Amino acid sequence: MALLSQSTEHTLDRAAGALLGLALGDAMGRPGRGWPQHQIRGQLGWITDLSAAPVPRPGDGPVGTMGATTRAAFTLAAHWPLGPRSRLSSRPTRPDGTSLAAHRLLPIGIACRDAEAIAAHIASLSGTRATSSALAAATLVAGVISSAVDAPEGATDPMFLAAHLEMGFRAMEEIEGRGRADVAPSVIERSLLAREIAVRAPDDEAFLTRLYDVVGVSKAAAESVPAAIGLLIRAEADPTHTSVLAANLGGETSRIGALATAMAGAVRGRTAVASQWRVHVENVNSVCSVSLARQLLDQRT
Repeated sequence: MALLSQSTEHTLDRAAGALLGLALGDAMGRPGRGWPQHQIRGQLGWITDLSAAPVPRPGDGPVGTMGATTRAAFTLAAHWPLGPRSRLSSRPTRPDGTSLAAHRLLPIGIACRDAEAIAAHIASLSGTRATSSALAAATLVAGVISSAVDAPEGATDPMFLAAHLEMGFRAMEEIEGRGRADVAPSVIERSLLAREIAVRAPDDEAFLTRLYDVVGVSKAAAESVPAAIGLLIRAEADPTHTSVLAANLGGETSRIGALATAMAGAVRGRTAVASQWRVHVENVNSVCSVSLARQLLDQRT
């Protein structure tokens, strides 16, 4: 077990950056979530700051409020390694091929450094509904975050993103064959496609249009997680830039933004997030990313 006393200050900053990024990306994406990309442009313009939805929706809360799934992830972090208990339903359940597991179980990337441990915890905590693509996507995100948290001091250059992605792909191999069988595209192949789009696009507008049209922006794990990877690459892991891109993407902006900005925060650290957003998001949600990150690092295996 790696105690925090054996960790460095930059490790804590990155772990906290992942949690803060999760909340920030969710909050930034809430005004236009579920909207087509053209509707966001037409009614909201280019989103550059935390703002309220034009029409309030249930659970919105004040500007900067994180959604229920992000709050569930923070609850998991606070109760790790036991996790909150959930009631088991006796009713038949439909397979879940969404990125819900990737979102809710994201703190596993901070709590675990080993690919096998990441896969084991995700398989254990995802429940019986999760499909193989949902598990693969969740493991990819957690693997990227775990690699970023463990990176050497100063390893914030975009060139290190390839290594973090490779760790995510290795973690995916550990969970292969688990979960309910589903008919879905390869999470790896679509992530590589999103990376190519991010690198080749001439500007951010063209990038978002191509990502929206080709990779997809739905709740499906094989769309939203690869889209998050594309945003991470395009923004070169700058969490502020990542959250802005996600908010303007269209579709599941809050889910994709939460995942992408969490990965960016893990690479660049909490201090890379605009200071006014750091303070506001933590205050409005009554959370402390640093203290929760410290708890997870205390038990990191």
